[in-house]
This record gives sequence, structure tokens and C-alpha cells, in this order.
Amino acid sequence: MKIVFLAVAAFIILQLVFRMWPLPAEAWRAGGMPAGMQSLVKPGGYYVISQEVTKADIEILIRATPGIKVLQQNPKFVAVVRSAFWGFPDMIEIWKNDSGVHLRGNLVIGWSDFGTNRRRILGWIEQSKLQK
Repeated sequence: MKIVFLAVAAFIILQLVFRMWPLPAEAWRAGGMPAGMQSLVKPGGYYVISQEVTKADIEILIRATPGIKVLQQNPKFVAVVRSAFWGFPDMIEIWKNDSGVHLRGNLVIGWSDFGTNRRRILGWIEQSKLQK
């Protein structure tokens, strides 16, 4: 019984730590997109430039995603999404310029997101294309 109590207490403490972890002032700390590339995968995130979607359509899909909290709308759309079980925060950024709609997702805690941000962003892009 003591082990169960300790496990539950540790889980609750970790939940509090992950959910109260301060968000960084700069969501993406890996620099810009290298010249000539349209996507960039890194262990903790994903960055893609798409000409196939609109910023407004992607924003609607992001707002409809469970666990999203919008932090900023202009000039970049910035939001945080937390994993359902552990509450790990991921930062999402969107903006548009002459090269297209930029979408970036990056973890806040840890070294790898196991492709979560890539799957999430590509899913939003695919949903946006299907809605047209």
C-alpha cells in the first residue's frame, strides 16, 4: 500500500511540475529554415513552410485541437499544447510571408518528442487540404 501511495504522490508532483513549468520567451530556439529547404526535423520539433494551406485555416484547426491555449495572435500565432497524460508543453507557431505559411512545433521540456510535433503539424496540413 505504501508503494502505491508513493507512486501516486510522485505522479501528482510530476503533473504539477510539468504543468507549471515556465514557457520560454522564444518558442523555437533552433534558428531559421536553411535556404532551399521546405521542412526541418529536429529531435524536439518540426518546422515546415507550406504553400498549400492558409494561415486562417490552420489557426481554426489548431484552436479546435484539445489542450490548446493561445498565447499570442499577432504578428505570429503562438500557442501551447499539452500532452494528454503527462502534460508536457509543446509550443506551436504560425505566420505567413512571401514564401508561404510557416508552421513550427517545438517541445519545451526534454530532448525528443518522438515525432509528435511533426505528426501534429502534418495532420493539420492534411486536414486543411481535405476541407477544401
